[in-house]
Amino acid sequence: MKHAKLNHNKQFMFGIMAMALVVIGVVILFWMWCFPQGTPDKPESKRYEVQLLGFRGDSLQVSLDDQILFDGTVDGDTCILGSDYPEKQAVLMVGSFRRDELVTFEVSDSDSPITVCRENDEIKMKKK
Repeated sequence: MKHAKLNHNKQFMFGIMAMALVVIGVVILFWMWCFPQGTPDKPESKRYEVQLLGFRGDSLQVSLDDQILFDGTVDGDTCILGSDYPEKQAVLMVGSFRRDELVTFEVSDSDSPITVCRENDEIKMKKK
């Protein structure tokens, strides 16, 4: 009786294929573990709304803490600015270059919308 010879090349190829599947499975498992699906949890951001009234023609710079909201000449009677900011308290700075003045206001997340207006040549803030 003649015995069939074992094909070592075929067994070697099956072994390599099995190792490749294991490596692919480990890579997929590592990928899903390190980069889970879904959106990461981020703090809820508050949208500040700042309205500028009575500054037509003034050259202003408006900033909220370290974020510049507006820098230039105000064209209309009313200008509405917005900013996403996660802080509970912030400092709103309004600088008028024409009159060479800088006014700061402390604002909190409950103050939005904030109205900044010019009354009697003074910059004032009105809360809701």
